[in-house]
Amino acid sequence: MATHSCYLFQKGRLTTKDEAFYFESESLKRFIPPQSTEELHLFGAVEMNKRFFQLAKENNVQVHMYDHYTRYIGSFIDYQNNTNGEILVKQVQRQADEQKRLAIAQAILQMAGKQIIKNLKYYQNRQRCEQLGQAIHDITISLGRLEQVQTIQSAMLLEAHIRQVYYRCFDEIILNDDFPFERRSTRPPHNALNALISFGNTVLYNIVMNEIMRTKLDIRIGFLHETQNRRTTTLNLDLAEIFKPMIIDRLIFRLINRQQIKINHFKETSDGVGIYLNDTGRKIFITELEKSLQTTIDLPQKDRRYSYRQLIRQEAYNLQAAIETESGYQPFEVEGLSCT
Repeated sequence: MATHSCYLFQKGRLTTKDEAFYFESESLKRFIPPQSTEELHLFGAVEMNKRFFQLAKENNVQVHMYDHYTRYIGSFIDYQNNTNGEILVKQVQRQADEQKRLAIAQAILQMAGKQIIKNLKYYQNRQRCEQLGQAIHDITISLGRLEQVQTIQSAMLLEAHIRQVYYRCFDEIILNDDFPFERRSTRPPHNALNALISFGNTVLYNIVMNEIMRTKLDIRIGFLHETQNRRTTTLNLDLAEIFKPMIIDRLIFRLINRQQIKINHFKETSDGVGIYLNDTGRKIFITELEKSLQTTIDLPQKDRRYSYRQLIRQEAYNLQAAIETESGYQPFEVEGLSCT
C-alpha cells in the first residue's frame, strides 16, 4: 500500500542509500522507501544528485518543488511512463474539436459550481445570512447560463464571475477578523487568507497531477485551461476545479474557525509586499490536508467507499473512460468534506 505523499520542510540533501531515498539535514536523517512513495513535496532548499533522480524515475515518483515563499517552482515527472498511443490520439482529437472540448469544460465548471453552492448552503443553514442566500441564487443563475455558452472564453468569464461572488462570501463564513478576504490576490498574496488559498490550491494541483499520472491520460492536454509557455501541465488544473471547493476551501474554513491556523503562522515577504505561511503553518495545513484526503465517503456511482485522494484518481479514470469510449463526460457528484 503506497504512502502516497512525503513532505519535506527542512533545508538539506536528498541522495540514495541502499536503494532508498535518503534525506539528511542538520537535525534529521531519514530513509524514504521509493516503493511506497508516489510523490515528494520539497518546501526547503534541497540539494539532489543524479542517482536520486534515476531512482525517482525508476519508481515513478514525482518530485514537486516550492520556493521559500511556498510558490511552486516545478516538478520532476516521467511523462512517458503512462503513455498510451490510442488514448493520446483520442485525447488530442477531443481537445481539438471545439464543441467536444467545450462540453468537457462545461461539465467540469458545472460540478465545481455545484460544490461551491454546497459550501454556501451549509453556512446559510447555520447562519441565515442574507448575503449567502443571494450568492446561491446568483451562482445558480450563472450555472444555467453556463449551459448556453458557445466558447471556452465565455465559460471562463462565467467561472470568474461565480468565483467573485463566492469569494465575497468568505467574510461571512470565516469568523475571525484576522482573516479578511478583501480581494483575490496572488504572486504574491497580499493577506493571510489569500496566502492560505494560494498555498492550498498549489499543493492540490500537484496532488491531482499525481493521480492523473497514474492513469493513461496526458497531463499536458487540458480542456478548460490553456497551455502556455510557462505552464506545460493543464489537465490537473482542470480537474482541480472540482476539488478546490470540496477539499481546500472547506479545509481553510475549518482551520481558521477552529483557530488551528492563526495570524502568527504567517510572515511578510522580504520586500514587505506579500504574505506567506511560515514553517509551522505549512505543517499544520499539510497535516490536516492529508487527514482530509484519507477521509472516506460513499460514491453511489461505484457502490463503494473511496478516500478523497482515491476519488481524485477515480475522477481521472472517469474522464479517461469518456475519452476512450468517445462518450459524454459527467463528473461524479459526491458530498464534500464537513466544513466544521
